[in-house]
Amino acid sequence: MSIEQKLAQALITAQKESVNNDLNILKAKKPKPSQKSENIDDEKIKKLVEFRKTIPEENLAIYRKELEKANARLSYLDYLRYTIPGFIPTKFHRFLAEIIQDTVTKIEKGQSVRLCLSVPPRVGKSYTFTETLPSWFVGRNPDSMAILTAYNSELAERFGDKNRQKAKRFWKEIWGLDISPSQDNKSLFEVKGHRGGIMSVGITGGITGNGGRLIIVDDPYKNGEEAYNGNVRDKVEQMFRDSVLTRAEGKGNAIIVIHTRWHEDDLIGKLSKSNGWLVVNIPEVADGGFDVLNRKKGEMLCPELGRDAQWADLTYKNVGKRVWNSLYMGKPSIENGNLFQRHMFKHYTKADLPTVFDEVVQSWDLAIDNKASSDFVAGQVWGRKGGNHYLIKRIKKRMSFTETVEMIKQMTATYPQARRIYIEKRANGGAVIETLNKEIGGIVAINPKESKLARASAVTPYFEAGNIFIPSEELDKNIEDYIQQFMRFPNSDHDDEVDSTTQYLNEIRYSNSGKIVLGSNIERINRAFRGGNIKL
Repeated sequence: MSIEQKLAQALITAQKESVNNDLNILKAKKPKPSQKSENIDDEKIKKLVEFRKTIPEENLAIYRKELEKANARLSYLDYLRYTIPGFIPTKFHRFLAEIIQDTVTKIEKGQSVRLCLSVPPRVGKSYTFTETLPSWFVGRNPDSMAILTAYNSELAERFGDKNRQKAKRFWKEIWGLDISPSQDNKSLFEVKGHRGGIMSVGITGGITGNGGRLIIVDDPYKNGEEAYNGNVRDKVEQMFRDSVLTRAEGKGNAIIVIHTRWHEDDLIGKLSKSNGWLVVNIPEVADGGFDVLNRKKGEMLCPELGRDAQWADLTYKNVGKRVWNSLYMGKPSIENGNLFQRHMFKHYTKADLPTVFDEVVQSWDLAIDNKASSDFVAGQVWGRKGGNHYLIKRIKKRMSFTETVEMIKQMTATYPQARRIYIEKRANGGAVIETLNKEIGGIVAINPKESKLARASAVTPYFEAGNIFIPSEELDKNIEDYIQQFMRFPNSDHDDEVDSTTQYLNEIRYSNSGKIVLGSNIERINRAFRGGNIKL
């Protein structure tokens, strides 16, 4: 929108308030929201642009200043620009501003909003949101209270003081408001001559006796140590339900929770399971699914701030996949599953992996097709050393029938020691078996009779006993995905890797039924009679 069009907009607004369309507009009352410039009558624009040309140059700068203030009253994005020097409105910050604009509009219309925002660290969420929104909201609604809360009173008061400084500097010129001299400090300041104000308090300090139409919870946990502590999480949730949810007042009100994700059961994780909460996750990198910013897969959140693909790659390597997924992608790892626990998985390094195995086996869980909505093909190579089982290689990919056949051939060529190849007969397994059986041999068709859950339950003793070894992240950078599927089972969207693993363990269990794994010389003699060791 050009400056002429903005001037035309402001003049039409002034006319609606019965203000003469001359330089007295500089003394006009707070304008009401006007229509978009595209809807303004072309003839009026033409006349008003002509009028703008009659304004002396020395008054034009004042006029523009008044226009900026008028826009700051109406638009949160313009308020950010007006109050934050050097503010860079990235796509991310524009989206936050849109959410805030919509939320405040709903409050003022008498509606209720319950919103959770999951955002990466260090992207300017606090100065865009918590350090600025309350001062804008109370400036627009001077008889309403806003409440800020964080993991402790010190941080909450710092948020409050940022708003206080903006109120001291900008309230008078934008809204004609002042802070009450009788109540003016970091923890609570009020609007002179009105009932509204801004209160700041730590989440565990409680806000009993106070209420607000806008309540913001920003960073309820100090760090990962607190977020991973179940007692702290429970305390934060209890204080939130006792002291925050009960303090929303007025016909229209909003409670907004914004923080970086740490744990599946953190505050946003808990609220996502409650009715009435809108949960918005904004990942650092678009992952190809639905993206609130309409980014394509691989697009970064704030490349303007130096957070480009190279930065993401370096950060990922420094923090590891688990932390990256939680903090930066908003997808925290599950620590404790229903059947499987994280501590059950033992990691091996390159130096730890045995060079000789008693047997090596392939296990495949196939899919019907390679559509985006279909399951994955999961292929795994396992090596058994005594009572321990090592995941040597894994593949998880959506593949067509032809691609699946070729991948099994490649795996067999790479690991010729894997003399047995377990393939579940369901899906297109039967056709794959028929195609490959004469060519590579050793394929064992599996036709399970029990449910997935029953098959998984049958092999949990291997995990509980510490007999399952998987690659370290250094050897398999995506091994956390494998663990997470087990953590979520049987409630995960996909269970292909679980099926492939349990298929192998169950067949090994059946094939070795009644056998005793012996130690020392007897074991070596027994292995010699069975054909010797299998080397990788």
